[in-house]
Amino acid sequence: MSRRDSAQSDNGRLPTNRPRGCQTRGVGEVLDRWCDPIFGEQFDDVPAALAARLAEMATDLTAGEDVAKALDEARIRDPPPNLAAETPVHFAVLPKGMRIYYERLGSLLALAGIARGTNIASFDRGEPPARDEKLLGHVIGQAFHQGCSLADVALASGLDPEQVVAIGKRTIRRTKWLDRL
Repeated sequence: MSRRDSAQSDNGRLPTNRPRGCQTRGVGEVLDRWCDPIFGEQFDDVPAALAARLAEMATDLTAGEDVAKALDEARIRDPPPNLAAETPVHFAVLPKGMRIYYERLGSLLALAGIARGTNIASFDRGEPPARDEKLLGHVIGQAFHQGCSLADVALASGLDPEQVVAIGKRTIRRTKWLDRL
């Protein structure tokens, strides 16, 4: 039996049943566990506002695509036991919107986790960036590289857009990243 059944949502695009054991739980500002609406992967300690934005992003990026059908067609049949993926699929054959969503999902969740564990107040603008600021700048740069907006990066990091730009100016060495904002 596959990890997903063939039931679909009212609009016929998104699966209604998630993989066994996948459920969102928690209340307040941070969800103990969140299950993404496309691939059904579980993530711990996701800011509730970010979870809502990611669900919106999933809908926006996959508009016009039959997600359930695409997942079924891309699913790896009889995956090897050492495959660590919760959703064993051939990503290269997924529609573009689903691939974009997956990359943005990963970059924004990584950013949220790193930002949560970083003491932003300790950053000294009078000194070269320290290790923690460089790491935060790296994941901010990765989110921009994946096409995330400044608003999404600010939401995931919990920073004001001005703070995101200030950290980016000190740490991101890619050319013209600021022009794309």
